[in-house]
Amino acid sequence: MRSIAHQIPVARFPGYRDLAGFAFEASSVDKALIVKLADLLFTQQAQNALLIGGPGTGKTHWLRLWASQA
Repeated sequence: MRSIAHQIPVARFPGYRDLAGFAFEASSVDKALIVKLADLLFTQQAQNALLIGGPGTGKTHWLRLWASQA
C-alpha cells in the first residue's frame, strides 16, 4: 500500500477515481459498456481501448480509474 501511495503522485494522477464519482446522466457514454470495460478484462486479453470524445466527456476520468485499478 505504501508503494502504491507513492506511485500515484509520481504518475501525476490527481487522486483516486471510481465509478461512483462519474455522472453518467451528464454524459453521452454507454454506461453498460463502461461498466464492462471497468473490469479490465480487455487488458488481460491484450486488447486496446480507444476513447474518443470532446472535452469534458470523461475520457481522462476513465483513464485515471483504469490506471488506479490496474
